[in-house]
Amino acid sequence: MLQVDAKYGFTLAAGEPFLFEVQFKDGSNNVLDLSDREFVLSFYRANRTAEQKIDGEARSDVAGPRFEFVRDGSFSESLYANRNGTIELAERLKNGKSVIFQGKYTITESAPGVLSYGNTVIGRDGVRLVLVETVKGFQVTQSQYDYVAGNVVPEPDTTPDAFSITPVTGAARNTATDSAAFTITGIDTPASWTVAGGTAQVADGAFASSGTVSNGQAMRVRLNSSASYSTVAKATLTVGGVSADFSVTTAAAPVVTPSPTLSLSAPVTVSESNSGTTAFTWTLTLNRDGSTAAYPYSWAVAGSGANPANAADFGGTFPSGSGTFAAGETVKTITVLASGDTAVEPDDTFTLTVTAAGLNTVTSTGTIGNDDSTPVDPTLPTYTLSAQTTSAVSAMQAKGYTPAPAYQRFMDNQFKRLAASDKHTPVLTDLSQLWVAHPGDALTNLVSPGTLDPVKVGALTWTSPVAGLSVANPLGNVIGYSTGADTAYIDTTVGYGTLTPGDATFGFYKSYSPVGTVGDMGVADGTGGAFIVAQSNNNSSTFNARVFSAALGVTGTAADWHNTNWHAVRSGADGIAAWHNAKKVATKTGLGTVAPTNGALTIRQLMVNGFSGHSAAGHLAGFVAKKALTDPQMRTLYRVVRSWVEEVIWGSVNWYDPGFAPEKTNYDVICYGFTIQSVMAALEAKRQGLDVAMVGGWNETSRSHIGGMSANGLGEFDVDHPETVGGLMRTMIVRARAIDGATDTTLKFNPGSMNKVLRQALAQAGIPMYATGAMPTACSRSNGVFTLSIGDGRTFTSTFLEDNSYEGDAIALLPVPTIFGRQAAGTGTDALDGFRGSLSANGGNINQFATNPTGPGALWNIDPFIVPGDINSGPLPFVAGPMPNTPVGIADTKTQSFNFRQTWTNVKANQIPWDQFFNGVPPEGYSAANYEAIGRQAALMTAAGVTMALRECMKVSTLYKGKTDVNNQGGLSTDMMGSGTAYVAAGRSAAGRLQVLKNVRNYILGLIYYILYSGDARLPTSMVTALQAYGWPDDHYNEPGVNDIPNFPGCLYVREYNRMAGGIGGAFWTGNDATAADGQTPRVSARTVAAASYALDSHHMERYYIPINAADLSQGYKLWLEGNMFSAMGGANGWTPVPAEITMPDASVMPNLATAWSVAGNHVMFGTYRMEGCSGQTAQMHGLGMAVAKTRGVTLQDAMTTYYSDVVALAQATPDAVKPFIPATT
Repeated sequence: MLQVDAKYGFTLAAGEPFLFEVQFKDGSNNVLDLSDREFVLSFYRANRTAEQKIDGEARSDVAGPRFEFVRDGSFSESLYANRNGTIELAERLKNGKSVIFQGKYTITESAPGVLSYGNTVIGRDGVRLVLVETVKGFQVTQSQYDYVAGNVVPEPDTTPDAFSITPVTGAARNTATDSAAFTITGIDTPASWTVAGGTAQVADGAFASSGTVSNGQAMRVRLNSSASYSTVAKATLTVGGVSADFSVTTAAAPVVTPSPTLSLSAPVTVSESNSGTTAFTWTLTLNRDGSTAAYPYSWAVAGSGANPANAADFGGTFPSGSGTFAAGETVKTITVLASGDTAVEPDDTFTLTVTAAGLNTVTSTGTIGNDDSTPVDPTLPTYTLSAQTTSAVSAMQAKGYTPAPAYQRFMDNQFKRLAASDKHTPVLTDLSQLWVAHPGDALTNLVSPGTLDPVKVGALTWTSPVAGLSVANPLGNVIGYSTGADTAYIDTTVGYGTLTPGDATFGFYKSYSPVGTVGDMGVADGTGGAFIVAQSNNNSSTFNARVFSAALGVTGTAADWHNTNWHAVRSGADGIAAWHNAKKVATKTGLGTVAPTNGALTIRQLMVNGFSGHSAAGHLAGFVAKKALTDPQMRTLYRVVRSWVEEVIWGSVNWYDPGFAPEKTNYDVICYGFTIQSVMAALEAKRQGLDVAMVGGWNETSRSHIGGMSANGLGEFDVDHPETVGGLMRTMIVRARAIDGATDTTLKFNPGSMNKVLRQALAQAGIPMYATGAMPTACSRSNGVFTLSIGDGRTFTSTFLEDNSYEGDAIALLPVPTIFGRQAAGTGTDALDGFRGSLSANGGNINQFATNPTGPGALWNIDPFIVPGDINSGPLPFVAGPMPNTPVGIADTKTQSFNFRQTWTNVKANQIPWDQFFNGVPPEGYSAANYEAIGRQAALMTAAGVTMALRECMKVSTLYKGKTDVNNQGGLSTDMMGSGTAYVAAGRSAAGRLQVLKNVRNYILGLIYYILYSGDARLPTSMVTALQAYGWPDDHYNEPGVNDIPNFPGCLYVREYNRMAGGIGGAFWTGNDATAADGQTPRVSARTVAAASYALDSHHMERYYIPINAADLSQGYKLWLEGNMFSAMGGANGWTPVPAEITMPDASVMPNLATAWSVAGNHVMFGTYRMEGCSGQTAQMHGLGMAVAKTRGVTLQDAMTTYYSDVVALAQATPDAVKPFIPATT
C-alpha cells in the first residue's frame, strides 16, 4: 500500500516561497524512488468538487480552472475554464519538490495507506491540493484515493559524490569570508550536513552550522579569517559522511610608510596691556607616525577677521620665525609678542600659520583683547548715596544684611521721591516709621534707622520674596511676614500715646492672604474704650477703622477693597479717611473722640494690641506718621512703597540715573533705547556671553519705561498668527501672562506685568542700564569702535551697536542713509504708498466718522467749520484745512498720528476713579471746542435713530484682572491728528518732542474729561456711563519718569519715524514683498529673522475737509481723515518672513550696526513689520548674530549672511520653550 505524505504545511506571508515535498512510500512506510515515473499536481478553487483523473481521462462534468506542473522541470498548463490570475502558482517541480506561494496546504495520513479527501485544507484564494493523475503501475480507488503498489524500488542514496572547496588566499583579517559555490551530486534523497569551524549555506539560504541538502543543490562555506597576517583558518564540511576542508589565508602584512603631521593648540585670547608686550603662546606638536627624521618649520602672523590686527599691534612688524624638530623631538613652543597700548579699539584678531616641507600647514588664531576704555569724563559727578540711604544701609548691615549696589541705588531713588521733587509731594519728614521687607529679613525703620525700629515678636513665619514670582507659581503667593497666633507679631514700637487724635496716619502693605485671615494693625485700649484699629478682612473684603473714635467705621463696600496691597487710615480734620492703594475709599465723620487711657501700648502689625484670635498673613511693609498726611502725600507714599515692594519681589535692575559717571564706558554691545526690542537684543547677547549695556533714549528716565510700549499700555499687540512669535519674546509674554493667570490662546498681557518680568530678567542678567534723559549728541565709528555720546555728558564705546529707539536717533547720527514719511506709490500693494487724499478704498474709509469705525458702517457728514456751514469761520480745532490738491500717490514727509496706549480698569478695588484723578480740574489746554466734532457726530447719529457708543471714540480691548488696552478707534479718537508729522518736524529737539508728547497726552485726557464732565447734551448718557465704569489702575505706572504723570503710561506711541534707505547689498523691503503668495523664497533672501503676521496698516496723518459732493458745492463740506491704508497679508498662511538683510546696513556703509525697528523698507511694508512680536524676535536674532560674529572674528553682517547657519543653530539651542520662528519661504 502506498501513501502520499506532505512533510511541510504552514501559512506564509504574501510572496514567500513554500517548499512542498511529496513522497511515495510502501506499506512498511519505506520511501520509494519513483524518479522514472510521472505524476502531476493540480490546484483548484475550494468551491469546486475534487476533480479526478482515472486512467488519464478527466471528468467532463467538473468545471473550473486547473493548472498543472510536471516533475521533470518543464511547465505545462491545462485549463478547463477561464484562468484565474489571482492564484499564485508554482514555479518549478523537480525531484519531487514544488515551490508554491502563499497559503496553508496540508495532506495528512488519516489511516495507513489512505489519503482522505476530507483532510485537505483550504489555502489562500480558496486553493486546495489533490492528486489527480495515476502513476504507472498503480491504480486509483475513487472512494478512498488508495494507491496499489507496483514495482518497489531500492532504498534512497544519501552518500554524495566526493567534492572539494576552493581555498581563498590574500583575505582581509578578521573578516567573514565565503567560499565559491560548489554542487552536491550523487544522492537521490536529501542528505544531512554539518560544519566544524564555520557555517554553510544551501541554495542561497541562510548560513547555519547544520542542515540538509538535495541532489544538484549548490553550497557555500563561510568562516572568519584570522586576525593575523599570513595565517590560515580552516572549516570542515561533512555531507552524508563525505568531508572537505575550506581554508582561508590572510594577506601578508603591508609595508607602512610614516605620515607625520603637525597640529597647533587652541586659539589664544589675551588682554593687551597699556605698555610693554603681552605673550601669546601656542604648542606645536609633531605626530611622527613612526618617522625619526628631523623636520624644519617656519611660522608667520597676519591680521584676520572683522577687526584684523595690524603691524602696529606687534611693534611695527608682523612677527615670524622658524625652528626644527630634531630627530625624535615632538613638541615645540611658539610665542608671539603683542604690544600694549591705551587706544580704545575692538578686540583685534590675527592668524598664526606654520608650514614645513613635506608636512601639512596648520593655523590658529590669536585675539588681542582690548582692555582700554574711553576715560570717564572727570567733570561727571560720581553717584553718591544720600545720607538717608547710607544710614539705612548701615542699619541693615548691622543686622546681617548687605543690600546689593543696585538695590542701594534704588533705595536712594525712593528716598528722593519721598523727600521732594516737582512730581512727588514731600512726605519723608512727616513719617515716624517706614519699613519694607527685604530678602535679608532684617526689619529697619528706613526713615530713622535705629529709632523706632520695628521688632519681630514670637514665631513669625517669614517667606522671602527674593526669588520673585515665576511662571510655575505666579499667583496666590503668601510672601512676607505671617502669624497664626496672638503671641507672634511685629511690634512697631510706636507708642499709642505719642499720636494725637485728628493728626495721625498709619497703614500696611500685604501680599496675597488666604481666606480666613485678616490684615491687622493697631491698638485696642480696653480701659477707656478708645481704639486705633486698621483691619482688612479677607472674608468680607472690607476695611474697618477706629482712630481715637467712639464708634467703628465700616468704610466702603466689598467692591472697594481686595485683600492685597495697601491699606491705610488717617485721622484728620475730615474725620477718619480709609485708603486702599492710591484711592481714598471713604471718609467717616461724627464718630466721636476718645482720648487714650493707656498710651504706653504700642501699635502692632499682624494683630491688634489688645485683641485676640486674629490670624494675619503676608505683611511686606508698614508705616506710622504722627500727623495727618495730605491726599497727595498719601498717594506719593503708596506709590513709593508699592514700587519698593515690587523691587524686592522682582529684583533690582542695574540702573544708573542720568548725568553720573558710568561704572565703565566700553562694552561689546550697546543697545540704545529701553524698548522691548532693545531688551530682547541685550538679554540674548548677554546670554551668549557678550558684555552688554543698555543706554536709554531721550525720555526714558524711569524703570517704568523698561519695555517701551509693551510695558506702557500696549498689552494687545497686533498678530494674526500667534505661532509666528517665538524665542525670548514669547518666553517673556508667557511669564507676563502667568502673573495674571491668563489661560486663553492669545498673546495678550497686562503691560505692568510685562514690565515686571523684563526687569526680573535684566536684574538676573546684571546688564547695566544707563538712563539719560537727553538726546544723543554724537555717534561715530572709528578703528572698529562705535562711540556714542549723550547730552547728559556720558560717552560709551562698543564693538556692536543696536539702535532700537523708536526714533532711530543713533542711526540718524551715523553716515547711514535714512528716510521717513511716505514713498511714492508703486504697483500692486505698493500702490497704497504716498499721499492718499480722499480715497475710501483699501482702508481709506476705516476709522472715519462711522457708526462702526472698523467698518462697514454708515459714514457721517460732520460739518468741519467752527460755525456750521460757514467756511469763513474757519475749520474746527485739529482740522488742517481743505484736502490738499495733491496728486494721489505722491511722496511726502507726513507721518501717521501718535497717541498713548492707555491702561484702564473696571475693578473698583484696583481703580483710581476719574473724579479723584481730575479732582474737578481739566487737563492743561483743555477746551470743549477741541471735541466739538464728537458732539456733532453724536447729534447726527441720534437724528438717524442711532445711539453713539464709546466704541466710536475708543477701542477698549480687554486684558486681564479687569485691565484694558485702550487704542484709537474711529475718526474722533485718541490719535491726535498731525502729531506724528509734528514730532518728526521737531527733529532732534528734545523740547520740541516733549511739547508734542504733552500735547498728545493732554488731548487724550481732554477727550476723557469732555465725555465725562462737559455736560454736552448731545452725548448719550449710555456713552458717559460706559466711560464712568473705568479708571486708572493703581497698580500700573507708579514710578513715573521726569516727564510722566502717575498711573498714565510714560511712552508716546511713536508709530513710525526714521527708516534705513537700504540694507545689506541695498536690500529694501516693500509692501509687495509682505503680500507675496505662499511657498515662495523671499525676494531679498531666505536668511530670515522673524515673520510679520498682521495686515499692512497705517493710521491717519491729518484731518481735512472735502466737499460732500464735488459736483455741487452747495451741499457743503464734511470732515475726512487722510492717510489710513489697509491690506491683508499675502497667501493663506497669514505671515511673511523678514529677511536679515533689511535689518542692518551694508558692511561697506556701517559694519556691526543693526536695528530691529528702523529697518530698510517703505511706509507700506512698515505697517506690518512694526508689530512687537515680529520686531522683538528680530532683535533676539541680532543678539545671536553678534555672538557668532565675535566667535568667528567677522562682522555682524557676515554673521547674518555667510554664517547664517551658525546663527540658526544658536537659535535652536536657546533654552526658550518655543524657538524663534524663522521660516525660509513665504
